[in-house]
Amino acid sequence: MDITRVHQAISDAVNAAALQPGALQVTATPFMPLHPTVPHFYPFSWRINYDRTFGGAEGTPSGMNELLTTWHLCLSLSADEAGHEEATTIAGSGEETIRDVILSTRGGPGEYALSGAAEDVRLVSASGPNLVNISETTQLLVIEFPIQAIGR
Repeated sequence: MDITRVHQAISDAVNAAALQPGALQVTATPFMPLHPTVPHFYPFSWRINYDRTFGGAEGTPSGMNELLTTWHLCLSLSADEAGHEEATTIAGSGEETIRDVILSTRGGPGEYALSGAAEDVRLVSASGPNLVNISETTQLLVIEFPIQAIGR
C-alpha cells in the first residue's frame, strides 16, 4: 500500500469539500506542516499492519495490508466557544462533516477507494477537541480522526 498516495487522496477530498459550519474551507495537506494555519487537516501519525488477510489473489505474494492513519484537524488558536462549536459540528456524522468527506471517497460497488489508493476506507472515530501546545505562547484546538484503509 502506498501510504503517500492514501494521504494525498484524503487531503485532495478534504480540500474539495465545503465543511460545516458555514461552508468552512479547510486546508488539507498530505504531510504534517511545521506551522499549520487554521483550519488545517493533516496526518499526524500512521501505523501499517502487513498481511491482515491470508493469501491473496493468484500471483500475489500476500494478503491485504491495513493502514491506520491518524489525522489532526486544527480549528482555532484558542479554546473559545466558537472554536469548540466548530469542532463539535465538523466531527459529527451528518452532511458536510469529515466523516461525510471520507465516506465519499469509498467509490461505488466494485470500485477502489481513495482514487484507487486502497480497496476500502473508513473513518474509525473522532476525539477532542484538545488544546495542544506548540510553543510557549501558541496553542491549537485539535480534533483527532483515525482513518482506516485496507489494500495491497
